[in-house]
Amino acid sequence: MSNFKFINELVLTQNDRWLINSILTDNEELTIFPDNELISLRDVLRERKESIDPQVYSKTSFNYLGLENIQPYTGFLVDFKSKYGSAVKSRCKIFKLGDLLYSKLRPTLNKSYIVDERVNNGICSTEFLVFEIETSLIEPILLRYIISSDFVQEQVEKFIAGAALPRIQTDDFLSIKIPKIDKKYQLILSKYLKEKHQEYLDCFNKLNSYQQDLNEILLTSIKENRISEPKKK
Repeated sequence: MSNFKFINELVLTQNDRWLINSILTDNEELTIFPDNELISLRDVLRERKESIDPQVYSKTSFNYLGLENIQPYTGFLVDFKSKYGSAVKSRCKIFKLGDLLYSKLRPTLNKSYIVDERVNNGICSTEFLVFEIETSLIEPILLRYIISSDFVQEQVEKFIAGAALPRIQTDDFLSIKIPKIDKKYQLILSKYLKEKHQEYLDCFNKLNSYQQDLNEILLTSIKENRISEPKKK
């Protein structure tokens, strides 16, 4: 009988659809925090549902974010440029400074981003879930790192539906559990994460600059028939 699992009828009737992975698994990862109370993401997030059709404002410049602008796992902003409404071909969601953006498309890529001053207010692809963070309850940078952790990712995988274009639904994402952390300790953790985040970002930018530097060295060295190091920045 070890290959079978008995499911309570209530479990099968309480949702409007069945996700086999979420029904058959036992949420063993939640036991990693035996001394912490667990809360749902819906306790600290509020979905922002405003949207806009950029084509109506074709000559307006928007701070636009697509999935390609968020680095997987790190949440770093990459290749961001504003766009005129005429260049954005589909309806978009509106976000504001401090919001959390989370990719509902292929969520295993783990793309989440806290909107900062570089982008400020703007619009994004409808493949993002957009949330206002209850900052009185949780520090934004701490929340982002918890969401990108293996602890949350293991829960996310149970709610993914769709083979060709796997997605997670808003209600399923908001049902995910995270540990409740004392606010004073949150401030300590957030300070630490901000320092490490900046170190990580500096290394990321330096690593990415190597490819451009090597490309410039190669082309210049071929042209001048000698190894030409790039100028110090």
